[in-house]
Amino acid sequence: MTFLAILFALLFEQVRPLGAHSSAHRLARLWVTQILRSFDAGKKPAAYLAWGLMVLLPALLATGAHDLLLASGNWLGWALLFALHVTVLYLTLGFRQFSAYFTSIRDALDAGDEAGARSVLAKWSVATPMQDLPSRGDILRRVLAQAGLSAHIHVFGVMVAYGLGALLGLGPAGAVLYRLCELVARYCSHQMQNRPANDQHPISAPMQALAQGAWLWLDWLPTRISALLFAIVGNFEDAIASWRAQVHSRQSLGAAHTPTPEDNAQLLISAAAGAIGVQMSMDAQEALPESNLSEPQLGHLQAMVGLVWRAVVVWMVLLALLTVAGMA
Repeated sequence: MTFLAILFALLFEQVRPLGAHSSAHRLARLWVTQILRSFDAGKKPAAYLAWGLMVLLPALLATGAHDLLLASGNWLGWALLFALHVTVLYLTLGFRQFSAYFTSIRDALDAGDEAGARSVLAKWSVATPMQDLPSRGDILRRVLAQAGLSAHIHVFGVMVAYGLGALLGLGPAGAVLYRLCELVARYCSHQMQNRPANDQHPISAPMQALAQGAWLWLDWLPTRISALLFAIVGNFEDAIASWRAQVHSRQSLGAAHTPTPEDNAQLLISAAAGAIGVQMSMDAQEALPESNLSEPQLGHLQAMVGLVWRAVVVWMVLLALLTVAGMA
């Protein structure tokens, strides 16, 4: 069922895409906002309770629905079970949740409208202020990095989490857990960075630490699987070399460095950069350790698209082979 559910979800997403501001995603953000306002009291127990309600409760409900339909034992139950998996994946998985930003930036740069590209990029990513991206090359490095990271979060990471959840008998809970954990971490980080002076419901320090820590560990394995996929379908030697250089640069910081979700992101970006042989970074001031990568050009945006699609094909072929082997 795993292969077919992902295949149908991707097909439906191409026919009727869910953008980043769809009603389903607005509802998820509203859920997170209301739980934080109601339960984030500034203490660790309250933070754990809020995180459990925001992330674990929906995942448990998905598992419960899966087990209930699986226990029915009739064709209608199986049909509804398959529909449940496809629906969950349709809501959590997909290129169209970020591709509109990428296409708009590419068109703006192609027309020479760097100000327009910065404007769209500011809506897509808030990791670095746009004034820190003074040149066209800086914008391209940031767009390429954001594209690789978004492909991981919205496509490959969800696939990995869903597959692991299905393998453990949790149904579609893995996909729900992964996307909600990422949403909570991103929401908390954004609120902390853009908190107004008169904010009556600030994110507490325990909630912020829990959200970032949970996302760091939950995304640890999916990040490395995505990085390996990029290496396999791209320039393997350069991807692995950039991966190792990134790891060594973090290790050189020693005990003074506290692991953060950005470590996972930088590792993935390093592998993607080596895979297509071009510099990319989320920060204009931070160059990737590998120095033999070329300066980004507009054509590298299409190279990134090709890298992602090749990775999708390899992943789907692997799932198909595992499905056939399981049926044998």
